[in-house]
Amino acid sequence: MQYLNEWKQYINEAEMQENNDSVIAWLSLPKDIENNIRKLQKTVPKLAEKDNIEITTEDEKDLESHITLLYIGECKQSDKAFNILKKLCKEIETDSLTITEIDYFNNDKTVCIAKVEGDWLDELHWRYRLALEEANIPFKHSFPKYKAHITLQY
Repeated sequence: MQYLNEWKQYINEAEMQENNDSVIAWLSLPKDIENNIRKLQKTVPKLAEKDNIEITTEDEKDLESHITLLYIGECKQSDKAFNILKKLCKEIETDSLTITEIDYFNNDKTVCIAKVEGDWLDELHWRYRLALEEANIPFKHSFPKYKAHITLQY
């Protein structure tokens, strides 16, 4: 599935979720893509069963479709971090994104994801990390390689 040149509008509306003192920076999905993701989410139980993966199915209404840009963790400067993100989103040149495959990973429980590829998304991730470092805003994103994905089920 290849999409988008309308991402500019959506990344200008990047979001940060604060939950239990943790902050996550993410990009919302356009409605047409979100609708397709909802359809895909409904297939997860059968996919997991076929792949011999035990997965706890959540109500898909509770999953907000998004692409995580950076897990920041506890952040005492979340307003500043969000302003940096919004500025970068206005500067980045967007292009298409491709959903490449369905996969799983373990993070205290099995998570089903749709892997996403897009050079501009990788660039935005790394520019954001660098900007946070330069602003002395610590973050906990401990993965050495950014793996863009949309969470389908956990």
